Amino acid sequence: MRVYVVGGASVESRGPTSGFIRMAYQESVRSVHVMIDVEDNIELLQQSGRFSSEEEFLEEAFRALLEKRPELRVDLAVEQYKSGTVSLNRAAELAGYSPEEFKEILRDRGVSRDVAILGDDERSERLENL
Repeated sequence: MRVYVVGGASVESRGPTSGFIRMAYQESVRSVHVMIDVEDNIELLQQSGRFSSEEEFLEEAFRALLEKRPELRVDLAVEQYKSGTVSLNRAAELAGYSPEEFKEILRDRGVSRDVAILGDDERSERLENL
């Protein structure tokens, strides 16, 4: 068995492979070509009147991505929680879980929770930053 790297992905070979490798290479070239055209395509959709701005397009594309790949919602919620930009309850809501289920996710990922009692100054500062 041989292993080839095509377009950043490894491809295993079990016998005659020239056709398979050629097909994988062509697919990788097509993927690169599609990615190169993304900015042009966003601009064309904006010109068509479908989107008023690149930001509007990106927001809709991001929402669609999170709908298609719900595990990314969990990753995003965990990272937002870790950075302190959202509370545990809000992160659980964003991820689509109950707070208790989200605590388990945090535990499984080795994320410690800040459960210390805050002083008045620190509490005020955190509330201002929300």
